[in-house]
Amino acid sequence: MAPRNSSDRAADRQQPRDIIGNIPIPRPSHRVLVVLCMDTSYSMRGEAIDRLNDALAGWARSMQAGEKMARTTEFALITFGAGGVRKWRGSESFDPRSDRTPFVPAHSFQPPKLIADGVTPLVEAVRLSISVIEARKRQLARDRVTWKRPLVWLVTDGRPTDDQGHPSSDWRPLAGEIRGLEANQKLALFAIGIPPIDDRGQATLRELAPERNMMYGRFDFSDILVQLDRSVEDPNYKLRGYQPRQA
Repeated sequence: MAPRNSSDRAADRQQPRDIIGNIPIPRPSHRVLVVLCMDTSYSMRGEAIDRLNDALAGWARSMQAGEKMARTTEFALITFGAGGVRKWRGSESFDPRSDRTPFVPAHSFQPPKLIADGVTPLVEAVRLSISVIEARKRQLARDRVTWKRPLVWLVTDGRPTDDQGHPSSDWRPLAGEIRGLEANQKLALFAIGIPPIDDRGQATLRELAPERNMMYGRFDFSDILVQLDRSVEDPNYKLRGYQPRQA
């Protein structure tokens, strides 16, 4: 066997493997891609953003502790509100136009400390979620890794707005696009409404995700993340018919 040169050893360092003892363990042959598309607009200030931060931090700790899905699932965080629409990797946000992927292995997911400010560019954020999924799928295809149907989890307390904060109807074409993507098994969108979402906001989410929407009567983010876990196990998981909990 030919001796390994320095470039071979460098490549090994760049591609770490899981090892028990001295036995390499092959990486899983498939991935589940999940985008967390989170509203951080001004109306989320106070209790809502605090509870969201606490829930994300606790959930990340459970992934690091070796939850079953941590080995096969990759997460991306996209926020819309404070700072506009942003991609995140850990505590760092970056330009949504960047080619850099926000996806990280579930066990490496480190949520930032989110703040609430700005308007609600929901449509732009969902479109970005679809875009980063397609880009990551191309990367996985080059590596000959397969994937299950990707999931987008949209969590918001309001209606989509334009750049000035006025309610916008530009979500209507998006609803049709999502139906087409879902029909072709390209993704599944879950839409979650939290207080103080109004009736029109709820109606918008039901149009975006007719079989996978849920409205909460309080900021029960921990339960939302439990539902997310279930969707990773079964992409056909449906939320229709859920009754909001009373405060």
